[in-house]
Amino acid sequence: MAFLLVRLSILFILEAAAIIILIKKHKTLKARTIILLLCIPFLIHILSYYVKFESPFLRFNTVEEAVSYSIINGNVEEVYDTEDCIFLVYSGFEQPIALGAINKYGDKFGMLDETAELINYEAIKVDFNEKNMEVFTLYSVYNNKTKLSLLQIDQNYGFGTVNQKETQITTKDGDVFEKMLYTKNNFNDMLYTKVLNGKVEEGYTIIIRGEEFELKYT
Repeated sequence: MAFLLVRLSILFILEAAAIIILIKKHKTLKARTIILLLCIPFLIHILSYYVKFESPFLRFNTVEEAVSYSIINGNVEEVYDTEDCIFLVYSGFEQPIALGAINKYGDKFGMLDETAELINYEAIKVDFNEKNMEVFTLYSVYNNKTKLSLLQIDQNYGFGTVNQKETQITTKDGDVFEKMLYTKNNFNDMLYTKVLNGKVEEGYTIIIRGEEFELKYT
């Protein structure tokens, strides 16, 4: 958040100075033109929330700094390190929990990668017992640079007690997904995550409690 405020402050000062110089050099400017010029900084500020013009150039010492600069109230929940990029689960003002990718540049990190492809899949419903059915929601983020994906499966527990040994999710090859308990405002989610080669396409198979499920796009 601090990085974002600094960035906006610098932009505002530069834009305001440019407009003042322009008005002084052209004293015959009409009031309507001056008002339009004064609106430019605010339009640029709004646009800067969605288009990170400085993304190709900025480098950060830590993943936390990169996330803090990239989104409002950004907080890193979990990090998955690969050779050329970082996959992460993060929370922030824009949404309570999300997936992202950050590219590595030596020992430095870039901003959240806006070119990373986010994919949603149809929810999977699993019979837990005769009376209850559990719903698993699935998302992935694909990094075009490294050709890797982070697949996340969200098992929602609401306000209930979570038994972390209760459910195991694996790939068809038997690789086990990592578990992370995410709690916010006493609301519990169990997140299952795994870094996979390539994009997680339709038809990719996961196994929940011994039962196979094929992923489908929403």
